Amino acid sequence: PTATRLFLAPGADDNASGVAAVLEAARILAPYDLDFTVRFIAFSAEEWGLYGSRAYAAAIQGSGQRIRGVINLDMIAYADAMPEDLQIIVNPQSIWLGDVFLAGSSYGPVDATLTVNASFVYSDHSPFWDRGLPALLAIEDNPLTNPYYHQTTDTRDKLQPEFFTAATRASLG
Repeated sequence: PTATRLFLAPGADDNASGVAAVLEAARILAPYDLDFTVRFIAFSAEEWGLYGSRAYAAAIQGSGQRIRGVINLDMIAYADAMPEDLQIIVNPQSIWLGDVFLAGSSYGPVDATLTVNASFVYSDHSPFWDRGLPALLAIEDNPLTNPYYHQTTDTRDKLQPEFFTAATRASLG
């Protein structure tokens, strides 16, 4: 069962949806000169212990580079019922980032709900919180309702394209 869950799950929602949104945001923003450096990153090994994001957060902290904020998109394409809302989870130090996200979410348009919960440490935003850096998690549901989560049935046909598009646009906004 563990091997099936970790190796055979196609991951359309968890987390090809987040990676696809990041790639699309990078494509759209590439021609623009922005006021800040924006990095588009897809971390690996989240399910095995946040290895990619932990390594990155540790490396960046000692580099002298400043992180203004991290937007982590994890599972943003499954809707148990429409209209679906996007959950924005922050810790107390990241409330301002959540407020900025919500202000841009009308570009989606998507309904978004802000939750302050410093104990929600199960995704790639968490290593940044551990280092005192502002970060948020955007996720389709808290608690998760996707019955295909970590299953071989986490396939594209289970996703809701309109919700995914709105969540991606909100993240870009």
